[in-house]
Amino acid sequence: MVFVRQTIVYSASSAFSGAVCVATRYSAVRRQFGSHNGTEMQVIDYRTQQSRLFSLLASASAYTTSDSLFHRISRSGSPVHSMTRILDSWVLEGRSVDCHELRYLVSHLKRSKRFKHALEVSERLMSMYSMRFSPRDSSLHLDLVSKVHGLDHAEKYFETLPRYFRTRAGGTLLNCYASGNSAEKAEALMQELKNLGCVRDAFPYNVMLRLYYRLGWYEKMDDIMREMKVRGVSFDDITCSIRLSAFVAARDIEGMESFLMKLQSDLCYFMNWKDYVVAANGYLNVGLLDKVLVMLRKAEQHATGMMKQFAYQHLLTMYARAKYRDEVYRLWDVYKNSWEIKSRGYGCIISSLVILGDLEGAEKVIAESLSSTGLTFFAINLLVRAYCEKGDPKKAEALINEAIQSGKKPVTSTWDILATGFCKKNQLEAALDTMKKIGMTYEQGQKLNSSTLVACVVYLRERGDSRKLEEFMSLLGTIDYNLEMLSRDHSNEENIGSDLYNQMELNMHEKG
Repeated sequence: MVFVRQTIVYSASSAFSGAVCVATRYSAVRRQFGSHNGTEMQVIDYRTQQSRLFSLLASASAYTTSDSLFHRISRSGSPVHSMTRILDSWVLEGRSVDCHELRYLVSHLKRSKRFKHALEVSERLMSMYSMRFSPRDSSLHLDLVSKVHGLDHAEKYFETLPRYFRTRAGGTLLNCYASGNSAEKAEALMQELKNLGCVRDAFPYNVMLRLYYRLGWYEKMDDIMREMKVRGVSFDDITCSIRLSAFVAARDIEGMESFLMKLQSDLCYFMNWKDYVVAANGYLNVGLLDKVLVMLRKAEQHATGMMKQFAYQHLLTMYARAKYRDEVYRLWDVYKNSWEIKSRGYGCIISSLVILGDLEGAEKVIAESLSSTGLTFFAINLLVRAYCEKGDPKKAEALINEAIQSGKKPVTSTWDILATGFCKKNQLEAALDTMKKIGMTYEQGQKLNSSTLVACVVYLRERGDSRKLEEFMSLLGTIDYNLEMLSRDHSNEENIGSDLYNQMELNMHEKG
């Protein structure tokens, strides 16, 4: 996922640079209006054009500069890489590191789930700009310490903070306790925050509600919500979503309906489409499909604004889970006539049709959309997997070939899924031929199905084909899977622990 995010950022900066380049060239060539001698002036000579264009040109240059601190850190995604070393090298080159730039890097790395790297940059921010280290910086640092080193280290860091910082970072520590399911510590800290007057909104209450929901302490959730009413703290959409989810988890349909009615009659609360989806899940769990349909229709009505497209994507899956095939196709018609369809949209409709068992319908959607740039193999793979699980890898292979002929580029998981499908049918030669294609798409860090790799290695060893085995091992030399151990000791094959290999061996004995 980190690689995907990096690719999106790089592609956006490249597109931006290209647009600025076109605008600059056009402004240099285009002439408009004349001077006193009758010759038209270049558009780029107008100061208004320069003020708008040159700032964008500078931004484009900064975004596409390959040797920036952001680019160096973004490309060093491996956990073994040290951000401290990169920062030291940057400073030794005589370059400055701004406080705001470090803050942005910490947030960027945290969003990318590179918590260890984010903590290293945060520590540099704290050491270089200790006087400008804000309560928000401390809260973020506390969260990173908890994620990287655990709660004990987070508590020690919290104790070192000034009193004012601690009141601001208390909610973060509370969230750390809740994430670690430390209910006793979370309750004690919550009481301390209330005594200090730091509990003014729904956030800390939502943290406790989420903790009790995970632990299954539903009665305490009611106590929390009663306290919120007494203190005059309004429920927000997160509060209501957690409580509704708890009713669903407990299969308390009566309680869910009662709470839902209270929300609908509350003039201060605006019903969210997600509330109705949670209720639909509750009805679906107990088989009340008529009520599921009512809730999903209401969710459609309450899906508005920028979230409407995302809501429809989710509702497609919900209609499919409830086996409302006609509703899936109806909503898909609305969806494709309302928005430009991207990969996520195609993924939702294909997965929905797969859930319904309508593989022909999913294949028809793909066939009609092969010319669309929004359709990628990340969506096509859903049907590839479905065919393989159904025991028809040949049909999956035909689908892949058709997509390739239309200009689509397969990804590593495409070949991995197909190879696994051939293995399950005991077609090991076809699986090996498919695995060879992974070399064209494989990128460092991607994981493959270990059972499929084991099956291929064992098959080649049993055939005694040392040349093909060596070629296969060489092809997969960059994969983080210890295949050498398997090839070194043939007697360990029975202890591999692979259900796929055991099934393959059973099939061989039956044929023999």
